[in-house]
Amino acid sequence: MAKVLLTQKNIEEHICRETSSLYVDREMIIPPGIKDYLQNIGITLRYGQKPVEQADAVGGTAAVSPETGAEMAAERDIAALTRRVVAILRDEYQVKDEQTLQTLCLQVVKQMDK
Repeated sequence: MAKVLLTQKNIEEHICRETSSLYVDREMIIPPGIKDYLQNIGITLRYGQKPVEQADAVGGTAAVSPETGAEMAAERDIAALTRRVVAILRDEYQVKDEQTLQTLCLQVVKQMDK
């Protein structure tokens, strides 16, 4: 099997939105710019295979504890907020520098935590 080069065009199909993660296996090549982009939008890189959901005896998916569910929801909210802030900064304020985007996103998230 050929290696997959992750780009702006194909990155979305590899992101796991449930965990705000990108599972990286041996067949993927991630350029530094894509790593920066993922960090800016709040996506965590996880190395190894994506975990498969375990089915329970009834045939549904395994239950998630309330604490884990709340943590996952909070992570998704932060990731969504970060994506929106990046989009606003790029589209409406023409901020293109990745370091500036990252700094501004961190400041927004810190302000939201207060």
